[in-house]
Amino acid sequence: MDVYDAMTKYLIAKKGYGRDAFNFDKDFCTRGLILDLELGNFLKLSKNGTVLRGSHGTRPLSHEQLKEQFGKNVQWRHFDQLVNSVNNIGDRYRIFENFFDMPIGVVCAHVIDWIDRKANWEQQEKYNIWPDVSEAVEYVYHSTQFKAHNGLFFPKWKDETGLYVQKCSSALREWLQKLRAGNKKMFILTSSMEDFAQSSLQFILGDEWHHYFDLYITLAKKPSFFNTDRNFMKLDESGNTVPTAELCEGGVYLNGNSKVLMQHLAKFTGKDNPKVLFFGDSLRSDIFPAKEFANWDTVLVLEEIDAYLSSSTNSDGSSSTNSDGNFIGQLDKKMKSAADCNSNMLRSCHWGSIFTDVPLVQEPKINSAVNHNLCAQSPTLWLYMIQKYATIAVPRLDCFIDFPMDYEFKKFDALLDMYGFYPNSPEELEY
Repeated sequence: MDVYDAMTKYLIAKKGYGRDAFNFDKDFCTRGLILDLELGNFLKLSKNGTVLRGSHGTRPLSHEQLKEQFGKNVQWRHFDQLVNSVNNIGDRYRIFENFFDMPIGVVCAHVIDWIDRKANWEQQEKYNIWPDVSEAVEYVYHSTQFKAHNGLFFPKWKDETGLYVQKCSSALREWLQKLRAGNKKMFILTSSMEDFAQSSLQFILGDEWHHYFDLYITLAKKPSFFNTDRNFMKLDESGNTVPTAELCEGGVYLNGNSKVLMQHLAKFTGKDNPKVLFFGDSLRSDIFPAKEFANWDTVLVLEEIDAYLSSSTNSDGSSSTNSDGNFIGQLDKKMKSAADCNSNMLRSCHWGSIFTDVPLVQEPKINSAVNHNLCAQSPTLWLYMIQKYATIAVPRLDCFIDFPMDYEFKKFDALLDMYGFYPNSPEELEY
């Protein structure tokens, strides 16, 4: 909500939007929405590109309205482009799929509502909202704002960091130490500026955070880190950035690319083709490009698993009461306890589950919880891309500490929905 407030204050002060345009709607905020910028429509898609739900701004589009806009097959026109790139495309569409950009989607919806309200609710032929919204995003998130204690969002982050991130448990720190003790090379790869990333890591892991990692790469500019030849940079004694061809263990670097990183990981490990397991919370910036361009295994950190956690079946297909699944069942209870306080923030009645929804042939009940037992569910585009590009998905790193270090995780399988989610699959996938 703080990102939303910071952006809307900027739009009111600098772009002339009315104060009555903005009132944060938590229930509209969800992962995996696509905004068709020209039409002003937010869309939830199936894995085949059909529209499962839609809204114009925040106003839900009915069954008939969706058919009028998208035809009998309700197929979104840019689907092929999206599914092959998993990225934003200029002024055509934006995807909202992580906690940094989901509030931006709510801002966009309210800007569209404000434009329509000024025109007596007459829909425009084309919406050109992104230049103003992008300017507000740049103001709030610009890399200089953290150091300058400016931008409305970062000052509050610095003053009350605990509102946004959690300190790492002692058990998780021990797990990280075990990985390093087992000759695993650990690195941080973030698109954040060094000062913001270091401040966050210091809060999460403590003053000795750098002892957990062999390399520290900031301002990586993901996803292009994985498909460009951008040089690595380092800070010289004067604090200026200079190109470097050599990465040293324990070093701090900026920018770079995955090809050069792999060359140095080969040196550090003594292996010609070292395997990488990459953790991230963004399909667009982390999971898709790491898999598609670098062929890394990936772990998607997806907190919504907490909110939709199933209690009856383990992700390896066994019952949580089976003897070989006892520790998974115990972990499931722990995760469910943690999920209780977060589920209201992670579930949306307006949009339904991020994993499945009722196909358009059986019209979904907008603004009401879907009864998953009454109608067959259609996998969403986001579920399809999770299973296609992630190796496994977990709600939080803490769940790994309960697994033996040599545990073999079941990977996502195109034919078996429940494989790949840990500690258990989302409840919708048990149909």
